[in-house]
Amino acid sequence: MIDEHVRSRELGHATAMSSTSRDIRYSGASGRGVGWTANRHPPGRRPPFDRQTDRARHPQAWRILQEAGRPRRLATGVELPALDDRAGAIVLVVEGALKLVGLAENGTSATLAVRPAGSIVSQFGWDRNARRSMVAVLPSVVITVPGKRVATAVREHPWLAVPLMETMGSLAVEADHRLLAHIAYDASARIRQVLLHLAHLFPTACGGPVIPLAQQDLADLAGVSREATAKELRRLRESGAVRTGRSRIAVVRTDLIGDKA
Repeated sequence: MIDEHVRSRELGHATAMSSTSRDIRYSGASGRGVGWTANRHPPGRRPPFDRQTDRARHPQAWRILQEAGRPRRLATGVELPALDDRAGAIVLVVEGALKLVGLAENGTSATLAVRPAGSIVSQFGWDRNARRSMVAVLPSVVITVPGKRVATAVREHPWLAVPLMETMGSLAVEADHRLLAHIAYDASARIRQVLLHLAHLFPTACGGPVIPLAQQDLADLAGVSREATAKELRRLRESGAVRTGRSRIAVVRTDLIGDKA
């Protein structure tokens, strides 16, 4: 039942993506990843975000892991309960979206990444003392696969190691791009780049994308202060590029964001 519902939702997402194709173009080269760019987005400023979900890239792996886990429903704002064998666990985001949150030793928390429906979230390498959590930013359905069941699945299907290694490295790749962007671009450009990426993650069938995140989440992802984020969002609102609300950023004109990103 979950799979049938998910397919219908993904068809809706595909329709939404085609309806916004005038605003966002995707490009890629075999063996060199897939990138995105908005209309008139300057060449050379295209972070390699892949528009395909893990579920679409690895359907057989998704099916095997899904059968090994159990579904959980999470309301918006609810944290996913920690698993006993956290270091080897897998989480499949079936519906909705999760944000990955880290907690520094001084008590500061920050949003590290966002994972939409169709994502495989690996917790390999997260020791028991790692202070990280996953929080639903939309009503979500996830499937949690304990580490022991992941290990069993890999023993029975050794090829599973490849997609799992890919998901393991996703946060590291994002961290590298974030560091490069911090060096290469100013705060305004980083905020706009993150907005375009998030707009791609949250397409809607009617109207423009609506990003279910607060300004602080956007600031964390861009690596800038909340004050700088508020100032840039104000400029974007005045230009007609976005509308903002409580934990919501509606993207109206991606081209107005991409022109200066």
